[in-house]
Amino acid sequence: MKFSLLPECQDKLLILCGPNQQHLDFIEREMKVSIMQRGFQFKIISDSAKNATDTQRLIERIYAYCQTTDLIDIKDINLHIHHLNLDHSHVQQRHASQIVPKTPNQIDYVNAINNHTITFGIGPAGTGKTLLATSCAIQLLKMNSISKIIISRPVVESGEQLGFLPGDLQQKVHPYMVPLFDCLSELIGSYKLAKLQENGTIEIAPLAYMRGRSLKNACIILDEAQNSTPSQMKMLLTRLADNSRMIINGDIQQIDLKSKQSGLIDASTRLVGIDEIKVVQFTTKDVMRHPLITKIIEAYDK
Repeated sequence: MKFSLLPECQDKLLILCGPNQQHLDFIEREMKVSIMQRGFQFKIISDSAKNATDTQRLIERIYAYCQTTDLIDIKDINLHIHHLNLDHSHVQQRHASQIVPKTPNQIDYVNAINNHTITFGIGPAGTGKTLLATSCAIQLLKMNSISKIIISRPVVESGEQLGFLPGDLQQKVHPYMVPLFDCLSELIGSYKLAKLQENGTIEIAPLAYMRGRSLKNACIILDEAQNSTPSQMKMLLTRLADNSRMIINGDIQQIDLKSKQSGLIDASTRLVGIDEIKVVQFTTKDVMRHPLITKIIEAYDK
């Protein structure tokens, strides 16, 4: 399998390949393939067509990720491999960027996004919340209903303070954003994602970066919203401006906040009954990523 990386940028290619090709060597071992590279031309050799295809997608995703940072390491590549392996069978893909909802709650969710200014999607992992929200946002962009997509996540400091982690601020927060890059790459392709990021049409940023902004003519998606505080949630909700809509997703069973109330629980309770706002609750019946995941979630809920 042969392919080329675009746009051509020698500095970003070096970041992708790593010192002495260490990153490509790691990808070869993990994906069980052989990689031949000459400049921006790649050839993947494997006995498995799926492994070859997955490796191409992985390299294209990581290269798109490199457009936004000056440093990646093996940990970043591992994250991309992990998200590549997640099965997106919980929704049906009609074509490149359009996702078809399959369950009643997924249909209700998509209808809510199209007919309400603010939509909350609350439920377990594997229900398609992020993928459906992102697909809806891309369709709004294609129809010129909005001019910008902003996708955000709270940055939760898991055991380490961000200030003590290595790298500049951008390098510190990028690992939290990897799932969002992967979701967009899945829908529109790595090259188009890089171009839309370059011209500011698509922005991926931590929740804290939303403070003080007025977000008009945009679709704003907050992912992992269960890890926002009530003050952060209020801050985001009050950024809403003319011709904008918000999609706020989360799983209240996976709150990582320490001794703080979840902004998702607080907001979805406070705002019930407002006509322009819709709260959609997903259940384990909507989990179609892997049959075992439903059993795991139900076991933890007991």
